[in-house]
Amino acid sequence: MTKPAEKPKPMDVTIELDLDDDEWAEMDVLTEDYLDDDMDEFPIDPPLELSDVAFKLPGSVRIKHLSRELKDMLIKQLDVPPAVTMGSWQMVADFLTDCLPFELDITDLNPKEPWKPYENLNAQCVVDALVKVERIDLLWKIKELVFENNHLEQIDENASTSQAPTMPAIPPPTPSNLFPGDNFKKINATNSILVQHFEVSKIEKQNFRWFYDNFKEHLKRPEANGMRAVDVADLEQDDGGNLLQMLEHVYPQFKHIVVCFNDSYIKAVKELVPKKKFKFRKFIHDRTVMEFVNNGSKNKRCRCLVMPQTELKVETLWANVTYSFYFPDNYNEFLKRLFDRNVNVRDMSNTGVHDDLIKPAEARNLVTQ
Repeated sequence: MTKPAEKPKPMDVTIELDLDDDEWAEMDVLTEDYLDDDMDEFPIDPPLELSDVAFKLPGSVRIKHLSRELKDMLIKQLDVPPAVTMGSWQMVADFLTDCLPFELDITDLNPKEPWKPYENLNAQCVVDALVKVERIDLLWKIKELVFENNHLEQIDENASTSQAPTMPAIPPPTPSNLFPGDNFKKINATNSILVQHFEVSKIEKQNFRWFYDNFKEHLKRPEANGMRAVDVADLEQDDGGNLLQMLEHVYPQFKHIVVCFNDSYIKAVKELVPKKKFKFRKFIHDRTVMEFVNNGSKNKRCRCLVMPQTELKVETLWANVTYSFYFPDNYNEFLKRLFDRNVNVRDMSNTGVHDDLIKPAEARNLVTQ
């Protein structure tokens, strides 16, 4: 009887490969030790944060100063964002629209020129919009262009200059004023009147224009002694990129501060968190209240002018202890108050906007009125 075949015993077999360097290079064989060493040579940086790419541009740089290539790149990238959760052009446009000092009409929108309605806004608004919608990729790209000085439209030196401009041209920004810290255009406001106001509705805007146009004409009278009006809106447009620094310089100089109270203004000063359009004016309003308290509850420079159709009560401290002029009924008396040379106007040249002579807790309650 034949015995069944026995199962072969396992054997250890060692195979040696004799390959040259070229053959090894073609083989995808990596040991764990090799992989560990390789990863050590290529460390992975942490992801970029918004704080890494956010930056500031001075107020002298407007959107119209930005290069066509930069603006086209932004439109292209925002129209088709890399992910549905990332900011789109519509989100950026909504932010820019909120920055406009006027209501944007639907007829102002042109798909072929999407930047047109916003060209006079500070270029910083674009940066702020991209920060808001968290477009780190685009902020990084713009920041690179800024450092390379390739973000501004180049001026054609060969362009014809035969036709004189109808109004003074705004000088384009230069590399020396690309970043914060630039000096704003200093002015002498010692014989000027600051006109503080805020309007939302159409009738409020019409009423203010009615007053302001007449006011500027009456300041041309001899009895005005050369005084001129300074619209708070003009201060916001000519800040050189640093509103508080500019205000520190010019605020103490004003001979009078006329505050035009209407319903929108009265509501706005009561908001603990002011809207963006009112933020700078809220700072000025709060400063008038602080000045009143620091002067021993005496009003030195502020003039209360109540506009037509105002239904809400004026509750600002200094306005409650001084004479309120109603436009247009008391307009002549209002002018006499400003033109009276015998009025003792305190020299505020040594008072800065950051003076804090009362306790912060007290100030917090005062400035919201």
